[in-house]
Amino acid sequence: DCSRMNLEQKIISGSYPPVSDHYSKELCYLLAQLLKHDPTQRPTVSSILDERFLSCRIQRITGQSETFMISEEKIQKKRLEEDK
Repeated sequence: DCSRMNLEQKIISGSYPPVSDHYSKELCYLLAQLLKHDPTQRPTVSSILDERFLSCRIQRITGQSETFMISEEKIQKKRLEEDK
């Protein structure tokens, strides 16, 4: 729809509205990093998952420890490398 296209254009041009201060400073910072115009300056998935404020919430939701999650991530990376 038009509003979505308008938002996409704002993000592409770097002139999107600020994130509400209702959200934590950590989340606002992460969103700003994710919306950077230059994709090479955006964080990687692994660096996002390493964010302490996210990993604590992921652990609380899933009931899994960070160690388990990291081990699972390494297994997935190894499988991807083997598939190449």
